[in-house]
Amino acid sequence: DTEAVRVRLEALEANAEIQTRQQLEGQFKEHLRQHEYWEALSLARKIITDYPFSPQANALRNQVPRLEELARGSRT
Repeated sequence: DTEAVRVRLEALEANAEIQTRQQLEGQFKEHLRQHEYWEALSLARKIITDYPFSPQANALRNQVPRLEELARGSRT
């Protein structure tokens, strides 16, 4: 009984983390859509730091150099 509760709790925690990462990814995409590159860059770095082994972090690592370029070019 205790083991079943523990397993269920772990699953709920994992699902909550996935949902959080997906929300952050959505915010990141919205910043890009609005050409808010500094905000997108900041959020990308947060995702990479907070969830370093996530699919989102893996995808964003490759985008950081281009985001830095865009942010410097936007000056806002």
